[in-house]
Amino acid sequence: MSVPFLLTPAQMRRIQPHFPSSHGIPRVVDRGYDSNPFRTALAERGIAACIPPKKNRKQPIPYDKALYRLRHRIEIAFGRPKDWRRIAIRYDRCPTTFFGAITLAATDIFWLECNGRCLAEQRTFHHGSLLCAYPGHWRPAENTPTADTPA
Repeated sequence: MSVPFLLTPAQMRRIQPHFPSSHGIPRVVDRGYDSNPFRTALAERGIAACIPPKKNRKQPIPYDKALYRLRHRIEIAFGRPKDWRRIAIRYDRCPTTFFGAITLAATDIFWLECNGRCLAEQRTFHHGSLLCAYPGHWRPAENTPTADTPA
């Protein structure tokens, strides 16, 4: 299942709801988007909003806490690609190129996670061990002679 997402500037003076059609998917955003005009614009477009209220709001607006708790998965998904210098510094100014870099990083991360963590980077050294992509994680290669067995 693909999840649509939109790249917005980090420091927006005036938040504008320029979201594409939602197809029934509620917008799960952080407290920075909690404003009456933003909520009204989403409601006018028929988009469900899951926005926790700001701490200084006089009358807190209820939101789906169970759905908002799942937002950490998105944060984790974007936290890992930020380890890539090109994405963290954002060398690419064009959004299309930037999304391409994110896609490449996400593909690499998916490959590392789904292939047993040790099969992604198979560098055979003189002692026949495999170096995992994760630092400090070694695993001997199959059929590797040890000091106890003859070569």
